[in-house]
Amino acid sequence: MKKCCFIIPYYGKLPDFLPVFAKSCEKNPDFDWILFTDDTTPPLPENVRVIHNTLDEFKTLAEQKLGFPVRIDKAYKLCDFKPAYGFLFEEYLTEYAFWGHCDLDVILGKLGDFLTDDLMAQYDKLFCLGHMTIYRNNPENNRIFMCEHNGISLYRKVFSDPEICWFDEEYRDDNNVNQIFLRQGRRVYRQDLSLNLFIGTRKFRRTEYVGRDHSNADDHGYITEDYCPALYYWDQGRLLRIRNKEGKLEQQSFLYMHLQYRKMRYHPGVLSAERFRIVPNRLLTARSLPRSPIAVSLMPKTEFIGYRILQAVKRIFRKIMK
Repeated sequence: MKKCCFIIPYYGKLPDFLPVFAKSCEKNPDFDWILFTDDTTPPLPENVRVIHNTLDEFKTLAEQKLGFPVRIDKAYKLCDFKPAYGFLFEEYLTEYAFWGHCDLDVILGKLGDFLTDDLMAQYDKLFCLGHMTIYRNNPENNRIFMCEHNGISLYRKVFSDPEICWFDEEYRDDNNVNQIFLRQGRRVYRQDLSLNLFIGTRKFRRTEYVGRDHSNADDHGYITEDYCPALYYWDQGRLLRIRNKEGKLEQQSFLYMHLQYRKMRYHPGVLSAERFRIVPNRLLTARSLPRSPIAVSLMPKTEFIGYRILQAVKRIFRKIMK
């Protein structure tokens, strides 16, 4: 039996970042992806399968399988349906031990380094956030989202509401699929292994989900780290943060980086490169990783300097043309 398949329905224009996402998928041959879309796609690796359908066809499928009318006025509403993908698309998942969903604005690291067979064997659900969650694939587990929660049939309420309810993740309150799994006595792996980027600043700052019961968490259960100067790389499949920590070179790996609405430019050469550097506005090819704490300290950590110069020139030009 294969390890895991990620289901990704995405309707409308696919993001320009898709080839980079797919490149990081290719370095994870033990995992597969199925992209349901109504857009054309560039060439994708063998483990990323494309199935063409429409949002209306998804809505029809959901109503047929769930047995009641659903509201999907905009494609963004699909976020609430993520926990149901294992049920809605079960015919595509028969050969997999696990299934999952993830966003397209992510750069994947070496998933197998974190998602080992021993770890996954212990849990019915891994992770608590919408940009990546993994479920054990069996009929009973794939229907847990339908269980009564807080005295109501929550999934029916959510799927009938045209507005986003954050059913797929721990965020606003306890009306979400993760709490349903916990209250049903299911085994949930709650540690956040992602490099989820804070959206309040262009600089890279990690926001980590720790749960609302954590003493230092905000109201939603997150801790946002203070800014620390660091370099970020995708290196032959590994996603790395490298920094000078008290005169020593520290290298940390992550499961994936979630870019959180950032517009990332990249040269086509990135798609054939063995490694690339990630800065807040673009991807840059890199010949090697920094080898010393001094090298880390000397390299710029925020936006690519050429980009800043270009923006300054544009501002001067606009003033001249006024």
